[in-house]
Amino acid sequence: MKLRITFYGILAGLLSALPAFAGNDDFGIWTDVQITKTLPYGVSLSVGGEFRANENLQNVDRWSGSFGIDYKPVKHLKLGVSYSFLYGCTSSSRKEKYRENELGEEVISPYAWKGFNVTKQYWAPRNRFRAEATGDIKLFHILKLSLRERYQFTNRREMDVPRTKYRYKKDQVTLKNGYPLEDVKVKERKRAQYLRSRLKAEVAKKGWKIRPFASFELYNNLDNELALDKTRLTVGSTYKVSKRHEVSAAYIFGNDVTEDPYEGGHAINIGYSFNF
Repeated sequence: MKLRITFYGILAGLLSALPAFAGNDDFGIWTDVQITKTLPYGVSLSVGGEFRANENLQNVDRWSGSFGIDYKPVKHLKLGVSYSFLYGCTSSSRKEKYRENELGEEVISPYAWKGFNVTKQYWAPRNRFRAEATGDIKLFHILKLSLRERYQFTNRREMDVPRTKYRYKKDQVTLKNGYPLEDVKVKERKRAQYLRSRLKAEVAKKGWKIRPFASFELYNNLDNELALDKTRLTVGSTYKVSKRHEVSAAYIFGNDVTEDPYEGGHAINIGYSFNF
């Protein structure tokens, strides 16, 4: 009972402190559910679902469902493959437009401003495939260290996205005739390949129901000579409710180093797993 109260106290503390962590950054809530069936010969099957709300909890980021197969050929090595269907939301955006010079290049100046385009919010399906290998070692009968290398491929098909164009006369106040103009922006097919390397430390003493953990992950872009695009820091704990049921809570800080190496997104992840 004391351990359960401790775990839920940690969860409540994370939720209440999230806005303070985030400051002016984005923060969200991520939830996931996973069901795993253990089979003979080191094989296990799993299905899961996930929901994410970001942008300071104002918008749904995505829903997803997944299916995976894991195999343990030896005690300290696990191999796995999985497929996920992602249905994600992209918020509306605005792009400023400027007059062009004789070379056809936009002149970024307040005096050359001629209007803007507003791309409306849209939902897009994506398909994601993963293949990974995880090795682990236990130190001092209490600390478990693991290294996971994951190949991830994501594909989004070409799609049409509605947008509105606004163009102004030279006074930059009066709209030109025929505007606003509704049209369609073609979003080209997008593929992304990453090598995700994660180092994780977990307190895993036999008989303990609470297992605190921390991990750090690198997202290396395989389409750009393994350039580092993102990092993710996760700190949390799992709590084994019973033999088959387990819950988890964690704080996540994700950083897109291609945009700003000092800012990022904050989230609380709440998970549930059932094993049989």
